[in-house]
Amino acid sequence: MSPAEYRRACQPLSASRSGEPLAKSVSQYDVDDQPAFRTATVVENRGASADGSLRTLVLSVEDRVNFLEGRRVKARQEAPRWIDQYRTPGQCLVVRQSPPDVAAASSSGGGELMLAVSSSPYHARRQSAPLDASIVEVLVDRQGEASQQQLSHAGPGALLSVGRFQGNGFSSLFAPDIGLQSAMESGRRLLLIGVGASGMAPLRAAMDWAPVQAHASSGQVAMVYLAPSPTAAAYLSEWDQWREMGAHIQVEYLDRDSNQCASDKPSSPRSIMESIDAAVFDRQQGLPRKLNSSWHDWTVLLSGLIGSDAAAVCRKLSEEGLSSEHILVSEAQ
Repeated sequence: MSPAEYRRACQPLSASRSGEPLAKSVSQYDVDDQPAFRTATVVENRGASADGSLRTLVLSVEDRVNFLEGRRVKARQEAPRWIDQYRTPGQCLVVRQSPPDVAAASSSGGGELMLAVSSSPYHARRQSAPLDASIVEVLVDRQGEASQQQLSHAGPGALLSVGRFQGNGFSSLFAPDIGLQSAMESGRRLLLIGVGASGMAPLRAAMDWAPVQAHASSGQVAMVYLAPSPTAAAYLSEWDQWREMGAHIQVEYLDRDSNQCASDKPSSPRSIMESIDAAVFDRQQGLPRKLNSSWHDWTVLLSGLIGSDAAAVCRKLSEEGLSSEHILVSEAQ
């Protein structure tokens, strides 16, 4: 449903016999009308990598739907659902490791984390539609920082807190009107570059999103994913599905020996920039060269890159001729 159609569907109900409005329409409700944090129950904690270090947490978030009853229209939704805020891949959630009442009483905020949603908006809404709860997925790393390690051990039935969806998904820092959707509408090719678990989570949401899948069917989508090793790579079982829909998937392992035949001497790990240089910017083997295209045709999504690595990639993309406004990042950076 387009924003215009949504607004039209959310016009106020006709007045009651007393002349008073029955209630505010959906369009009259603001995000501020909703609680800052909601209770989320862990439904499933499943492995997302071969070695089990990466975990997908499936969360069921309280999101009861109330309906208004009018004379002309029956069962109109009283207010937006929490899940309605999730519009595009790259949006994030603040997750606390205790229920809202406990987290509020804690001076530490209950172990707060900013995590990208790893399920697509379509997938999340489809699963949530028949329920009085919303289903979302997040990716956590048992070898990450202490708060992630703790969260990664949350089992089914564990109670957490989740906040409102944050950010506008993948968008340009230099041109706020340019984002993932507008890039596809303009016919631009998409290059997704992700590093580690934090980088793969929002990219997986993008690759599973119907508009991106349709774009990939005409050969317009490529992804470069940097993982520590094959056993520590996220969502390996889904890569073939993405290839089948038409996307070009290239994986680089920071463990040098994972990219080639094992040698007698163990090699030192490759740096992130060394791996990206080989996969993206190499004059002979870089992706644009492989796909016979110019950098002017691309929009690049960066995920999981921080600090000097992020700056270096942006600088090299600019040197190759890609306009800065076509480099998109998410809140998860």
